[in-house]
Amino acid sequence: MLEIKDATIAVEGHSLLEGISFAAADSETFCIVGAPKRGKTMLLKALMGLVPLQTGHISIDGELLSP
Repeated sequence: MLEIKDATIAVEGHSLLEGISFAAADSETFCIVGAPKRGKTMLLKALMGLVPLQTGHISIDGELLSP
């Protein structure tokens, strides 16, 4: 299961996403939608470990991916 809990993503001091939380089971499909320039790509980059979270955590099957 993929879980994001209370995640905040900020770039250059500007907060893009605040307090994002969701969980997706192994067999679930989900989609990320939103208006342009609202942080969808940064969320995906955080999931890949390319952008650090300012707060919160990301885990897969209970294993923490971010501090």
